[in-house]
This record gives sequence, structure tokens and C-alpha cells, in this order.
Amino acid sequence: MKIKAEPSYKITISRRCMLIALLALNIIVVLKIAPMYGRLLLAVLHGPPAPPFAIQHHLHDHEQKRQISIRHRTLPSTQLHSEVPFIGKDIFNQKYSSIYKGLLPSSTRESPDPSCGTSPDFFEFFRLPKTERSRFHEDKIIYDLFKNTTISNTQDADSTIISTGTYYYVELGAFDGKEESNTIFFDKCLGWEGVLIEGQYQSYQKVIANRPHAVKLSFSPTCKNANETVKFYDYPLSNNGVQGLAKSYMGKETIAIPCGPLTPVLLDIFGPHGKIAFFSLDVEGAELLVLETLDFDALFIEVIMVEIQNTHCPEANCESVHNIRRHMAMTRKYSLFADFLEASDVYIRWGTLAWSRAKEIERKRKEDMERGIREKMLLMQGTSMRRTD
Repeated sequence: MKIKAEPSYKITISRRCMLIALLALNIIVVLKIAPMYGRLLLAVLHGPPAPPFAIQHHLHDHEQKRQISIRHRTLPSTQLHSEVPFIGKDIFNQKYSSIYKGLLPSSTRESPDPSCGTSPDFFEFFRLPKTERSRFHEDKIIYDLFKNTTISNTQDADSTIISTGTYYYVELGAFDGKEESNTIFFDKCLGWEGVLIEGQYQSYQKVIANRPHAVKLSFSPTCKNANETVKFYDYPLSNNGVQGLAKSYMGKETIAIPCGPLTPVLLDIFGPHGKIAFFSLDVEGAELLVLETLDFDALFIEVIMVEIQNTHCPEANCESVHNIRRHMAMTRKYSLFADFLEASDVYIRWGTLAWSRAKEIERKRKEDMERGIREKMLLMQGTSMRRTD
């Protein structure tokens, strides 16, 4: 009995189909990851070089010792406000209560808010909708930079950091202090002290009601000189902002609000040695103007989150975004983590624990992505081979 051989042209066609399928998969993968690597390449090209290893090591050791000293803490029975503001309550009220409608924390707290859930994971809080917390889980991802010290040369790498009075936050574009807030978690659940700034009057009244434990100010920190004013669109919505920059409101009614530089205000509140752990900046196109008023030699800010994608810049590839990246590169103090968060850039100060943690997260993400690509290619190869057989 003769065994009928498979025609060679059929085998050739099957192999061609397999090659075409693999080529198509590669094209899809390239199209998927090219935008991300493109932004990473821009970050490298525009960003400053990493500091020498000796400097990195020194900064890391100093920061690591500071972090170890606050591990395993929980919130104290009362949250002290003796250090905030640095200039004292009376001087703060004289300088800011009238011109910037400044308000100091109106109450103290005895424990984390019940809505936070159990430390250190706070699952209950992170299940809340964006009307109660960050829009794209920014709070959870930023928290992960401070939560664990999973670094290879750390003696107790699995320990958890629950920092309290040591850390400060700042949020510009606070809106109502709750909806899409990037700092309410650190306020309610960790007891960090901080500053909320919102220029729109109606929204500022809600900030006062929603965030009693924060320092609150109503002005636009987009001017390099004090005692100036800018036009603000008079609408209490989250994408409101400075006239000419918040483009959704072109032609709408405006009001004049006070304007001045941010650095002197933060020094008055936190003092010359206060470390700002997290700085959230979302002011609808005015981000660069704010950053230009910051003196990064006088202020120590560990993590800066800058919104880059919104209705004014839907593709996150606008000239304003490149200008911000160029400005931050010129400080020679920060690494840019592009695509670390959805719709925002993250800048982290060199040598800090958060910087090391972000590097580790970035490496793990890359490994997971490459592993996923390899698994898909092997699956496609196996499927094609079975069809050929």
C-alpha cells in the first residue's frame, strides 16, 4: 500500500502562513510599545545624565537611614501641627489670611479615617471611586514608592514604611479637595501634613469643608513676582484655570485672583529643611509657569507628578509637555519616569529611596512586558506548527 505524501506546495503555503502570522504579531507588538519607548527615548535625550555612582551611593545611604528610622510606625494618638507653619500661626495669618485666604488646619485627628481600611494595603480606600480619590490610581502608585523598601542591599527589604509627621505633600489644582484628589489618601490614611492650593473661589470653599487637616490657600502660583493678579475662568469645574491656558473656557467670564511665586510660601510653611515627599501639579496648562517659580536649590521635593494629558493636550505630545521636560532636565536634580502613570509624568529626585523604588518598578514592568511578548510568540508558533502537522 502506498502512503500518499502531503503535496510540497501545501507545506510551503502552511509555512508561509506561519511566517506571515509571526510577522503580523511582531508588527502589532512594535506598534504597541513604540509610543512608550519613543517617550522614554525623549526622556533620555532631554534628561540630564545620572549622577556618579559615588554620589548615588552617598545619597541613597543617607536616605535609607532616614527611612529605616521611621519604619513600623503607626499614626500617633494626636497629629501635631507645631511645626506647620514654620513661621508660626500668627505670622502666617498676618501674611496669608487676607491676600491668599489662607487657612491653617482646623482640627486634629486621633487615628486614620475609617474609610481607609487596614494598613499597610488600605484595600478599602483604593476601592473608592474617583469622586473620593485619584482618577487613575495615582495615589496608589505613588504610595508604592514610599510603602516598601524592596531594594537588594536593604537589610530588612520586606519591612513596611508607614510615615507620619515626617512627610509633607503639596497639591496644586486641588479642585474640591476630594474628587480626583491625588493627596487625600496621604492626608486621611497616613496623616501626612500638606498644602492645598485652589484659585477658583467656589471650589476653594469645598476644599475648606473637605480637607480640615490641610493648610489651604487660594491664589495662582504662576507669577515670579508677588502682589500680582491673573485672570481666572469663573467656573467651579476640575478643568478650570488661568485665562488663555484652560482652553475649554475660551470666551467665558473671568475673575482676577492674586498671583505670586510659590517658593516663599512653601518655605514659610515647611521651613528651609522641610522635605516635601509628594508634589501634585495639575493646573490645566499652567504647569510650566508654576515650575518656573520653584527654587529647587531652596526646596527639597522628592516626587513631582505633572499632568501632561488632558482636553488641552489629548496625546500628551504638545509643545508645553516638551518645555516642561526640558525645564526639569535643566535642574539636574530629577529623573523623568515617562509612562509611569497614565496621563502624568513623574519626576523623582536622584538618590532618594523613592528613586530606587521607581527604578525597580520600571525594571519589573519591562521584564513582565518582554515575558508576555515571548509567551505570545511561542503560542503563535505552536498553533501554526499544529496546523502544519
